[in-house]
Amino acid sequence: MKYIKGKNEFVQIKGASYKIQLVDNLYGNLGMTDTKNKVIYIEKEKDKNELEKTILHELLHANLYECGLPIWCNDENLISWLENNFLDIFDQFLKISYEFEEIK
Repeated sequence: MKYIKGKNEFVQIKGASYKIQLVDNLYGNLGMTDTKNKVIYIEKEKDKNELEKTILHELLHANLYECGLPIWCNDENLISWLENNFLDIFDQFLKISYEFEEIK
């Protein structure tokens, strides 16, 4: 997904098209996913690291919903755990994948 500050972008999640919309104020929330209208709202005024974590967090909500797990998509403890551990798990996957490629 190309992310351009001030622009609206779309991302495909399990066949559903979600609009990524930057907003000025989410009244205390960093991001919010509207699964009914397929919109992910992200508060604009963030540093790059916080912005990326918020986008990942909201994408996890949308992915769980689109996978048919609406109960789990609203579990903030699960989403936060996935958000905090996803990149480490993905990094481990890439290292293992690379090693398998070298064996072939």
